Amino acid sequence: CTSYWYEIGPLIIFRNIIFAPLSEELVFRSILIPSLYIALIQQDPTCSHHSSLLWTVIWISPLWFGFAHIHHLIEKLSHGIPLSMAFFSTTIQFTYTTFFGFIATILFMRTGSILSSLLSHMICNVIGL
Repeated sequence: CTSYWYEIGPLIIFRNIIFAPLSEELVFRSILIPSLYIALIQQDPTCSHHSSLLWTVIWISPLWFGFAHIHHLIEKLSHGIPLSMAFFSTTIQFTYTTFFGFIATILFMRTGSILSSLLSHMICNVIGL
């Protein structure tokens, strides 16, 4: 009897637990959030709506994170999963990755570091969320 982790292979484990969280947190938290904030500030140089700008970033960034996971639809279809089932499961995945993106964005903005969002991302991938 072999374990689940042994069967999926060390490269997939590395990709899912180390590489994907690290690259996604660098892109979606360390790059996207400050870029969105700067772009929005430039539209309102007086910073008269600072709080609403922060909430705009908090809501937009997770949507990009969710959209980045839609490629799984193509993967599922290539494995022979029927379109309706693939679409349904990808919609569920979009929903929970967007929700996680919301949590990770708040963690990043509150701590000013990707460490908290990176660790939570790694934990989610370990437990299979």
